[in-house]
Amino acid sequence: MPSQRAVLLPIGRSPIHCLRLARCYSKNGFSLIVLAVTKETTEFGKIIQEIESTSETEYIVCEFERAQSVVESYSDAFEWNLVFGPGTRDMQVSMWHDVISVTALPPKHWVEHTRKAGDGKGNNISREMLINLSNRTESYELGQVSEEDALKLTPISIERYSQIKGLSWIRNQSKYHLHISLPANAGEMKRKEAREWEEDVYHRVKKAWNTFGRHALKITRDPLPSSPAWWSNIGERLRDFGIGGGSK
Repeated sequence: MPSQRAVLLPIGRSPIHCLRLARCYSKNGFSLIVLAVTKETTEFGKIIQEIESTSETEYIVCEFERAQSVVESYSDAFEWNLVFGPGTRDMQVSMWHDVISVTALPPKHWVEHTRKAGDGKGNNISREMLINLSNRTESYELGQVSEEDALKLTPISIERYSQIKGLSWIRNQSKYHLHISLPANAGEMKRKEAREWEEDVYHRVKKAWNTFGRHALKITRDPLPSSPAWWSNIGERLRDFGIGGGSK
């Protein structure tokens, strides 16, 4: 029975979240963390490896298609684990089969679990936990990362970051917070003007998601005017899009 534990961690488009996952495994005694990347996320993997360079845990960055060769190199010494959640389904399934083909055993299956209020789009109402589905008695709470480390993983200059209106850092959630404010003349806007503002909001939010990653970004907005009635329709569309806060 291997005495050490290794985890295959797919690196997706929310690298801050991946850093939190990696640190959780490192803190809880895992000896090897394989940051499995795609061509698009290779740089994220390298930055995480650099940030964690002083850790006692060994970090390896490899393309997920080559994970089998890593497992082969370490198979005798490690029990293998795999995180489902970050990255793509193809990455996870591919590495699942890689472990089985080398060790003849499936990897331990891990997921992140958090209960959210309402229909799942509200605030967290439980701690963010990493759970071993192969042994549900084993679970770890995710820790936080600093704004400094988060910015290392964000493809934006410090100057540009400081210029984004409504953007701040939530320290106890390891997330950026983008707040959408209403125009000062919102109460006097015509329907066409309100729709133009709505479309601009979608553009801003999509750009923020692409920059910061969905896992690392919380979006809220000001309450909308109660009348005319079409503001209610705008509010519903904003909520469906993932922009919470405020009234209809």
